[in-house]
Amino acid sequence: NTNGCKGQIEQGVVYVLPIPIPNAGPDATYCFETTPRLNGSGGNKYEWTPTTYLSNPNIANPFINSPIAGTFTYNLSVTNAAGCKSTITDAVKITILPKARIFAGNDTMIAINQPLQLNAADIDNLGFVDYTWSLSSGLDDARKQNPIAIINTDRTYAVTGTTTNGCKATDAINIKVFTKADIYVPTAFTPNGDGNNDLFRPILIGIKELKYFSIFNRYGELVYKTSTPKAGWDGIYKGSMQNTGTFVWVAEAVDYKGNVIQRRGTVILIK
Repeated sequence: NTNGCKGQIEQGVVYVLPIPIPNAGPDATYCFETTPRLNGSGGNKYEWTPTTYLSNPNIANPFINSPIAGTFTYNLSVTNAAGCKSTITDAVKITILPKARIFAGNDTMIAINQPLQLNAADIDNLGFVDYTWSLSSGLDDARKQNPIAIINTDRTYAVTGTTTNGCKATDAINIKVFTKADIYVPTAFTPNGDGNNDLFRPILIGIKELKYFSIFNRYGELVYKTSTPKAGWDGIYKGSMQNTGTFVWVAEAVDYKGNVIQRRGTVILIK
């Protein structure tokens, strides 16, 4: 003490606690629109950085609510029950894959029992390794990318593709079935530029080749001709929009069985 008196010597044990070691878990890859979860360990309290997209950065296993695809790195610090904090961080890399997209094909129309080749398209070339079509009835193989459908009634087929990472995508195609292969033609059209019924064109059901589709005015002049399916007349002849009136059309095509089909009729142009 201040007077120079010495006290008794006492002794005891000092416990030095180990520094906690954080473990952020292994790197992982997830499909788009899933909700991954981090899995940290090594402490009693947790701190993840950055906090971007995390449901709670102060728990061991927060969810990642990512609205975008990409690769994200999260660092973990921990504190043990004695209040000792880790002096290092551990990192984990989380990869969110782009959204898988598949295209079953455009809605279409066929003749009854006409073989139709379906084909599921991998829009972004992600690499689908498995395809499943449903309904499976009417298909030669519901487990391949391009089955053949033979049906006698309207049908909707949905296809699901699965990537090597287990990511799935689904799309559907609607098929309308007509009683026979034929050339169906509307009786009127309105080429006014409103995007509705602006073109006069034949609807080809069960047709593999259009030989010609020709339109004549009342004077017998050829105002339009095509052999291209889905092409049509916009009502213009020699650079001018034609007046309201009746026009004659003739068409010839070959159906999927090789039969030649010839049709003729009239159409009214309505301005």
